[in-house]
Amino acid sequence: MPLPKSRVIPAGWEAHHRPVLDTTRTATITFRRADGAKVHDAATGSTSQPTKVVYSGLVRIQHHEIGTANATVAAGELITTHRYQVSGPVEMDLMRDDVGTVDTANDPTLVGREIRVRDIQRGSLLFGRTVICVDNLEA
Repeated sequence: MPLPKSRVIPAGWEAHHRPVLDTTRTATITFRRADGAKVHDAATGSTSQPTKVVYSGLVRIQHHEIGTANATVAAGELITTHRYQVSGPVEMDLMRDDVGTVDTANDPTLVGREIRVRDIQRGSLLFGRTVICVDNLEA
């Protein structure tokens, strides 16, 4: 039990330790958020939606599986969904459904992959911001 008026974890402890976590970020990503109404192009038959960049910078990306990847069959094709834990700086202010494109990574198979934010982890002592993403944008 701590002494009266003392803290088990000193004030500013997490900020003091953030530089250690910063050294683990070896990938870069650009997250975008929908920004405006969808636009239909009658000539091409396609629909698009304007987006804005909400974060672009260093992150750590880890495969985050509980059990095995989710798989489903649609129109005779096997579609898998993988989960990724993406950790960045505390200032990485993301929302559910933001879409990130991996710009650089030590694993070349990640580069260019698009992932969608599905969960944002929060806490009172933060070393960084962690989000859980999926690679099946329809999931």
